[in-house]
Amino acid sequence: MKDVEAKAKFKKDNKTVGGHILNHMTNSLFHLFVNQKIAKSIWDTLESRYEGDDAGKKKYVVGKWLQFQIADGKLIMNQIQEYENLVADVLNEGANV
Repeated sequence: MKDVEAKAKFKKDNKTVGGHILNHMTNSLFHLFVNQKIAKSIWDTLESRYEGDDAGKKKYVVGKWLQFQIADGKLIMNQIQEYENLVADVLNEGANV
């Protein structure tokens, strides 16, 4: 019984916190994170991306850019916007493309 209550509380809290995080994002960031279901995952990604040391941040941004792939099941315009955001992040970090 206690386990069921804990899962219900986690689900409610995760939805609340995730909603708050997404609500305070710019549109471009929102579209990148809206499909993530776990608030902690969103927070950890944002923290590593924006609060890490400069070398770690640059490595993360370039890694995300290198891993980008076009997928058949997604709208092409959303994928182009995501790619443009990745390129902008790479350029903002001072990396040459």
